[in-house]
Amino acid sequence: MSISHVKLSAPADSPNTDGIHIGTSRNIKISKSVIGTGDDCVSMVSGSQSIEVNGVACGPGHGISIGCLGRGHEHEYVKGITGHSSSAVQIQDVTFKNIFGVSSTEVAVNLQCSKAMPCKNVKLINIDLAYDGPGRRATSLCSNVIASSSGKLVPGGCI
Repeated sequence: MSISHVKLSAPADSPNTDGIHIGTSRNIKISKSVIGTGDDCVSMVSGSQSIEVNGVACGPGHGISIGCLGRGHEHEYVKGITGHSSSAVQIQDVTFKNIFGVSSTEVAVNLQCSKAMPCKNVKLINIDLAYDGPGRRATSLCSNVIASSSGKLVPGGCI
């Protein structure tokens, strides 16, 4: 499904006025649109896969949100999200859990966040990655990340 060239608006002080709310859907493209609401410009919740947002102007409101806050405290899985030409993106409350395997690159964990909007409350739980190349170990490369870890963390270095 493609959504393009739309203009959505609601008063800035209107609560719960998501512009576009996506759940249990895949292969959605949103482009060349203007969305100004009192809540999320675009929100993606559990079951959303292969979502692309390109050339969407958001504001006022909360911008683009991934995952749902406060409903039942269950885990939500959102996959394959692509944004183009984004600015002022706040990534927070992300958990990487029980990830095991072999990386084809030496840098197995790469978390790069903005100085202006650092990633917050990133949790690394039971991560064990090895490098497939000769003679070296897997490494991590992280910047502007506020994170915590528990259980095994290989490679280390991001905390």
